[in-house]
Amino acid sequence: MTTGCATLAAVAAAAACSGPQPGAPRARARDAGAAVAPDAAVEPVDVPDGVVDVRALDPSLHVDLMYLGAANFLGRRVDGYHANVCYLTEPAARAVVAAQARLRRIGQARGRRYSLLLRDCYRPRRAVADFLRWIDDEADTSTRDAYYPGLTKAQLVEQGYIAPVSGHSRGGAVDVTIVEVGADGAVTPLEMGTPIDFFGARSHTAHARISPEARAARDLLVEVMAPELTNLPVEWWHFSLTDGNDRAPMDFEVRPAR
Repeated sequence: MTTGCATLAAVAAAAACSGPQPGAPRARARDAGAAVAPDAAVEPVDVPDGVVDVRALDPSLHVDLMYLGAANFLGRRVDGYHANVCYLTEPAARAVVAAQARLRRIGQARGRRYSLLLRDCYRPRRAVADFLRWIDDEADTSTRDAYYPGLTKAQLVEQGYIAPVSGHSRGGAVDVTIVEVGADGAVTPLEMGTPIDFFGARSHTAHARISPEARAARDLLVEVMAPELTNLPVEWWHFSLTDGNDRAPMDFEVRPAR
């Protein structure tokens, strides 16, 4: 487990306690559905039928969308993200709720209070297009050391880390990790070996050269997400519906529901 004292009430404390790993999952000063500056008043959006806010089903889930801020591989907010709301199709949302229930039972058996922390859920098509524009901008390598050392931007597409069409845009995939919740509400991410969106072999779920703590945490994540959600082997954090999702990619912005 990482040494940390991140809370949902303090950005500065989260940064100070999480250590020097850029992009590491860390709780910020926002709750699910809350807007962040500069969007002081975020206009609501019409959410398509069959798509739900996962925390409406289980408020115990933690949500901290990494593309809403600058702590991600683009180094800035991504197009289409305006509020900290995890939208998923109903089957995917139910699968995540079931995984949370399994994780909490395991935590209780260990005398721990575990929770899933969702870092990305539904992703608008315009966000994927933003990723691809970033790929084409060869001059912008400001996040390379933190997120893709040893790789070119083109290799991120070639090796399957960034796809022109994302399962996230269909509402059937999540990027997720596990946190431990303290009695005071402070959350500490379990050690997973790399930050989310670290593009390289160490992020492969079965990678051998990670600590025993990270191995155990990755195994636990895969265990609780199954059988409804299946892991992408090159990204320990990415899970999608096992039964597939034939919904067309969507492009409504991530805002509070109207």
